[in-house]
Amino acid sequence: MVEIKSQPKGSHRKRIAAVASILPGLGQLYNRQWLKGFFFLFIGFACLYYLYYYIRSIFIFPPLIPIFIFWFYNIYDAHENAVKS
Repeated sequence: MVEIKSQPKGSHRKRIAAVASILPGLGQLYNRQWLKGFFFLFIGFACLYYLYYYIRSIFIFPPLIPIFIFWFYNIYDAHENAVKS
């Protein structure tokens, strides 16, 4: 007989929250953290706006490290704060 191992409780919600956070703030909104979600969404759009105009200027390499740190923290935060069901 084949035994099917189930995933730990809440891991599905954590995965959905992390994938939703590819767009900053959506994972937090999925976790019902409204203030943090809208704040991260605002910062995410501000980063995109900044990158768009920075790349169009005379500079070639925009400072991507702080933006990537924010983006990865956003995904980590949504994953870790997912409500376990």
